[in-house]
Amino acid sequence: MIRMIGAGTAEIDDPDAAVSEILDQLALEGALLDNSVGIVSCHSEFVETGMLRELCGRLPFDVVGCTALGSSVRGQYGVEFFSISVITSDDVSFSAAYSDPMAEDSMRGPLTGVYDRAKGALPGEPVLAIVFAPYLSTVGGEMTLSMLDEISAHIPLFGRLPSDHTLRYNDSMTFMNGESRSGALGLVLVSGNIKPRFFSGSISENKIQNQNGIITESDGCILRRVNGMPLMKYLTSQGLASGCIVRAFGSIPFLVDYNDGTTPVARAIYDITEEGYAVCGGLMPEGAALAIGSIDVGDILRTADDTLASAINSGGINGMFIFSSFVRCLMLGPDSDDEIKRTMDLIGRNTPYHFAYSGGEILPVYGMAGNTMNRFHNFSYAACVF
Repeated sequence: MIRMIGAGTAEIDDPDAAVSEILDQLALEGALLDNSVGIVSCHSEFVETGMLRELCGRLPFDVVGCTALGSSVRGQYGVEFFSISVITSDDVSFSAAYSDPMAEDSMRGPLTGVYDRAKGALPGEPVLAIVFAPYLSTVGGEMTLSMLDEISAHIPLFGRLPSDHTLRYNDSMTFMNGESRSGALGLVLVSGNIKPRFFSGSISENKIQNQNGIITESDGCILRRVNGMPLMKYLTSQGLASGCIVRAFGSIPFLVDYNDGTTPVARAIYDITEEGYAVCGGLMPEGAALAIGSIDVGDILRTADDTLASAINSGGINGMFIFSSFVRCLMLGPDSDDEIKRTMDLIGRNTPYHFAYSGGEILPVYGMAGNTMNRFHNFSYAACVF
């Protein structure tokens, strides 16, 4: 048996009142089963005021998570909001660990260490990892994912990067049990009687150009040439004005098809270098097919509806986590809470859920044989159902 219990608060000014509100909503006495873990998404002020640390000190289980500018649980939501979901079970086990701070030239050691510590405390073989990866300005999210994927022997990885209220993610952080760091990774390994299912949506097919290019030169997350042409020349040949590319590169989604039978994944451009190369949110492998997409309000809501409907229709739901790209929220403009509202309306009152906006989504995709392969996503609405 597995159960999910949620609580949330918008009380950002009074830490004691916020803690009391969360504990009252959770009502944990008599509700916890043998094994439990807490997952938190919250505005950075809940960390800075000490509220998170105080709450963790009063909970009898590990708490892991990261910051979010916008989250929802139990029919409540907000931008400056605190959301916690407790997963508790008598036949599923959880083991949490927190890494040392990472940098571009020192990632493998902290990642190996955090995985080994979590696995060493788990009574069975892990079947799922819930990952809260840090935002590192010099390292794409997929570099962290790829390394953890190798270390974990390719078990399904689901999670996100933090989001916050600053332009450069200056206040983004991960945390565990009240301890917070800007460059560390929080990890929950899961074993036992659980069969997670994964769903995602990003760009509708009618919002993707029919003509695909082939990536002919790249270096990890750096995209240099497509169809043998310098990137900027290729993009202008596809009808994008060079000035538009420079001004609005963050809102141009690339769809990357690995040509291995998995669903194409969406990639965001994080920056344009002086040479005209694109620094992307995930790997841009040479030989992969590349399509340019567009994103608008109608498509954001449509892909959220379709993805969530697929998740709900899969049945047998004890709970679900939904992580949506913060770019989707920004593109909604003055109606920025529409996606959260639609999510709450579709889920209804009887299914426990945890929604948070993300700086990048970590989600497995399915191959033709039904096997999973871990991918890093941008622009995506990603769900894990269990």
